[in-house]
Amino acid sequence: MTSYDESNLFRQIIDEKRKGTGPLHQALGKLRNSNTADREKSLICSSEEVLNDVIKIIAYRTQDESIPLSEKEQIIREIKELEGTREKVIANSVERGKFEESLGEKEAIHDQVKLIGSGLDGVSKEKEVVETKLDQEKKVIEEAIKALEDEVKTILADMQKIGVKSQELRTQRDKGTVFVSKEASLENSAEITTVG
Repeated sequence: MTSYDESNLFRQIIDEKRKGTGPLHQALGKLRNSNTADREKSLICSSEEVLNDVIKIIAYRTQDESIPLSEKEQIIREIKELEGTREKVIANSVERGKFEESLGEKEAIHDQVKLIGSGLDGVSKEKEVVETKLDQEKKVIEEAIKALEDEVKTILADMQKIGVKSQELRTQRDKGTVFVSKEASLENSAEITTVG
């Protein structure tokens, strides 16, 4: 398997893990948004129990005889407004319960995200190990190539020296052949002269 194939394999594994965390992140976001939305609605309580407690606290203020009648009337209006939200509070509680049931527990989702994240960390570490190994192998191969290139340069230089030496020897041979042929021709002419 080439380094390119291994890199693509790691990339695919990481992409699959990230796709797996997408729905979990969306679910956590929905949970956070529903909690934030509940907090932003100042007159709508998060549950019927909380609504009852708020009404009791406000009603307790009306028992104070020192507050003016106009303030008591204001408190009674607030209680009526809160009572008017009871159906919505109940509906929101039911909806939130269904939503949380459909998603599972928040901790379970967090655990799944952490598990997938640790899986991604493991894949990343494996990738780093493979990349380090590939870098080491690449260095070894580059050093071998460099050694071979140096050897080729040495061989070429030796061949060039041999070529030069061979040329010198041919030149000397040719000079020797010319000398020998001149000598042979002189001997032949000497023989012809002595015979004649």
